[in-house]
Amino acid sequence: MVYLFNHDRYIAVSVSSVSTDNLSPTETENAPIPGMLSTFRQELKPHGMLWAQITLGVMLMATVFAYYTVWHANEKAAQNQFDIRVAQVADAIEKRMVAYNQVLHGGLGLLKASNTVSRAEWHEYVTALDLKTLFPGIQGLGYAEFVTPENRLAYEESIRQEGFEDFSIRPPGDREIYSSITFLEPFDLRNQQAFGYDMYSQVVRRDAMNQARDSGRAALSARVTLVQEILDDVQSGFLLYVPYYGHGLDPSTTEMRRQKIKGFVYSPFRMNDLMNGILGYGITDLHLSIFDGLSRDDEALMFSPRLANENHKARFEQETVFQFGQHEWTLVIASEPEFEAAHQSTEANMVLGAGLVTSLLVFGVLWSFSSTGRRAQILAERITKTLAARSHELERSNKELERFAYAASHDLKSPLRAIDNLAGFLEEDLEEVLTNETRGHLDKMRARIQRLDELLDGLLEYSRIGLSARDISLVDATALAQDVVDLMNPPAGFSIEVQPDLPEFFAARTPLSHVLQNLVSNAIKHHDRDSGYIKISGRDLGTHVSISVADDGPGIPEEFHERIFEMFQTLGTKNKPGSNGLGLSMVERYVYSNGGKIEVVSQSAQRGTTFRFTWRKSSAPKESGHGS
Repeated sequence: MVYLFNHDRYIAVSVSSVSTDNLSPTETENAPIPGMLSTFRQELKPHGMLWAQITLGVMLMATVFAYYTVWHANEKAAQNQFDIRVAQVADAIEKRMVAYNQVLHGGLGLLKASNTVSRAEWHEYVTALDLKTLFPGIQGLGYAEFVTPENRLAYEESIRQEGFEDFSIRPPGDREIYSSITFLEPFDLRNQQAFGYDMYSQVVRRDAMNQARDSGRAALSARVTLVQEILDDVQSGFLLYVPYYGHGLDPSTTEMRRQKIKGFVYSPFRMNDLMNGILGYGITDLHLSIFDGLSRDDEALMFSPRLANENHKARFEQETVFQFGQHEWTLVIASEPEFEAAHQSTEANMVLGAGLVTSLLVFGVLWSFSSTGRRAQILAERITKTLAARSHELERSNKELERFAYAASHDLKSPLRAIDNLAGFLEEDLEEVLTNETRGHLDKMRARIQRLDELLDGLLEYSRIGLSARDISLVDATALAQDVVDLMNPPAGFSIEVQPDLPEFFAARTPLSHVLQNLVSNAIKHHDRDSGYIKISGRDLGTHVSISVADDGPGIPEEFHERIFEMFQTLGTKNKPGSNGLGLSMVERYVYSNGGKIEVVSQSAQRGTTFRFTWRKSSAPKESGHGS
């Protein structure tokens, strides 16, 4: 197979792909370059369109991969920005509600610090707070007190004596207990409608008041329609209550709180006014809906400033539960076209367009070469010059190819090299238009190609474990372990101790060496310090031997003890050179193929990890006899 790219740049791929299937090893080494080119010239013309199509397919796959990589990165960045905006909205609501809670506690402090608070004092206190300027969105600050049936007439008469001749507790009727809004400032037209209203007579308000009374903490009511709603602009509302138990009192039990409760400092809120006070009127990039409780039914909808564009499907949407005042709201925040337009990147489309143009141009060049004899001859001459300069490399490559047990290297790794070259061509051809971010994406793509190439090498070794014939010999485990240590040349600061009396047994030396080398290498590579201690020990178990490799590293949490033996799993950085996630998988396969088992001993609370494996002893090889 021959991959043809731009002029001289295709040669590195085609060299390892020249067919020598019909030549003996001797003929392969001595075949003259002109003879090879003669065959190439004969095959180039009839198969040129096929190579062009293959090349186009490979380049299109690389283009799609690059497009997806850039698009995914841009989409992730936009998602991060959306998450930040959602957090900002939720944080703004929480901070404002905390501020309102502080306002109510200020009114509570006024009541607890005084034997009595007059209407004028409450008015002066609330006026000094300047609610409209400093706390926009709050409807008012009031005090509602409990009134027993026997004290009702006296209470109503005392309010009338203050100048409110028609005052009475509303709604009328006999009840076991009444509550009445005594103070509510500012005393404007809306709030005057609530003056004297018995909030305890309505179930939603009563539930929140009881919750505040029994807990001694602020409580938020569920969705209500305020009695202040007298005009056309009717909004959903809610109330926030803080219990008052009397002058200087703070009971510690639920029973005492129920006995001592006097009333509540409270604030009514109109939902649209509240949200406009918190978020302003200009939030155009997000659509916020607030539902009472955990349901998203229409009946639970408290706030939705405008209908979302029916033809617009939001790219991003997040649902979050907001908890305050012993109550829950469901916030549903979706992206609007303004947000999506501000975070719409054209880089992915640029990569896609550039890749398609480049692919078509290369395809056109190859098609032109395949259909024109003269161009094919010129191309062959160029190949002659390059092959002559690299004939030694060709011979070495052919010898390496002969040693492969099957065609996996060619079938899997050649396309990887082609994609890597194509990525390089894209970077060179688009040098002037590439941004730093796009160039970084291409570098990441090529790094991942290199990692995949390393994984293929590991997979080839993994697949061959246990398949080849084993050379059984007498193994001195102590000497073998020492040879592994000497071969690895551990870094300065690391001390490796080999138990001097490790067992001697018949086994295949090479697989056992691989296992020890992997385990010692892992102990060093994943150590979290510049110095460390590693010990190789073992004992004879009769039919098997047991060997342990222990270190004083950071340890491995128990939940990862099984996972680390899976393919492509690593607790370290996967992109670290030499870390392909196959090391312990191969160790386990070596051990199992030699009749053993492997376990890891490590506790999260303690440092150090021990890998302990067993290895089945082999029978002594029979001595081959020689005829006389």
